[in-house]
Amino acid sequence: MPQTEARSDDDLAIKVERDTYTPGETVTGNITRVSALVDSEVTLSVVLHGRAKSKFMDRNDRGATPRRGRYELLKVKQNVFKGPMQIPGNTEPRRWSFAVQIPTHVDASHYPGNHKGQDALIDIDYETVSKMELPGSFMMGQNSGYSRREGFVEYYLEAVFEHKRSGSAETATAVVPIQLRARNTAPPLVDFSLVPFKNEKKVTTQRLLPGMENAELSAMDSVKKFFGTPSVPDFAFKIETHAPSVFQIDQPSIPLFIRVVPNWSDSSEEIRGKPAPKARVVCFRGVLASFCDILCASGKMGFARHEQWWEEDHELEGDGYDLRPLAIDVPCGDDVEAADLGAAMHLRLPRSIFPSFTTFNIHLRWKLDFWVYLDIAGEETHVHEHIEQVTVIPASSGPPPGV
Repeated sequence: MPQTEARSDDDLAIKVERDTYTPGETVTGNITRVSALVDSEVTLSVVLHGRAKSKFMDRNDRGATPRRGRYELLKVKQNVFKGPMQIPGNTEPRRWSFAVQIPTHVDASHYPGNHKGQDALIDIDYETVSKMELPGSFMMGQNSGYSRREGFVEYYLEAVFEHKRSGSAETATAVVPIQLRARNTAPPLVDFSLVPFKNEKKVTTQRLLPGMENAELSAMDSVKKFFGTPSVPDFAFKIETHAPSVFQIDQPSIPLFIRVVPNWSDSSEEIRGKPAPKARVVCFRGVLASFCDILCASGKMGFARHEQWWEEDHELEGDGYDLRPLAIDVPCGDDVEAADLGAAMHLRLPRSIFPSFTTFNIHLRWKLDFWVYLDIAGEETHVHEHIEQVTVIPASSGPPPGV
């Protein structure tokens, strides 16, 4: 079930001015023909197609059976030329320009029935479908060696040249895929729906003592620390983090706040009233995991549902992300403001991230895991936090044309 590929030749070729568009914009380009032709009746049209497709191999004792899902999102046809045509050989190509406006929503005329989710991941009725915004171009798959699962959303322009030769109808076609970014007319995201986390921690070391902050511990010091000798002080504290549950494609940095709050009542008496020890992030890892659900069908006598899903990890990116140790200071105190670790690292989404969406046969959802490793008074500690459901929204594309 491959995606549609570009196809052109001397009989017909099609080009667009750019590769990527947003719903509501107009695709402009031209169609050309080199091959000689004389005909009294020629029809040339261009069709914008959009569809969502899914497939997996259903394996059992009898072998493997492909299961597929295919749903039309749009089909916009525009007539470019109709009439007699003469193209001499060995001349400049004949050229026609076109401009096709991309709709903002799925074409509900493809779904006049009322199926109420029986054969899709959503209810299929005219009213519901007519309110569904076009998803962006999408491709995700998994090949485990045992089975292949995949789902994609694609858009492409097809030029169709129809004429008669010796009394028989002939058709030439040319195809060019385009990328569609999901539309988002809202301003850039400012409310990331931050989720708070608190972790109680404790470190034990002689470096907590005044004047010992940078001391090299002797073998005896290490033994005392290992056995928890009362002379070795404890520092109890909370690591507080705030992580986003909403992300936006192309946002400059992902906000992730962190601070360390001392718990003096559970700390050793000899360090109470003293300045809090320094805290520093030495390592960070963040992972957005995608869950792609697909729906396929089988059966000649009717629709039979076949649902599959798979998970894929996508590492967050950032400056110094792969370096260890990092050296990012973290506020440590009773009333200190949290530091934006995301801004300090220029933490950002990788290019492999797609916005969350649901269409007839594909549902894409996300979850977040992150790990922060800190050095406090020369001792390493870490937290691992998890947000089961996060949302990725499209980049802000501004209002539609004419608004």
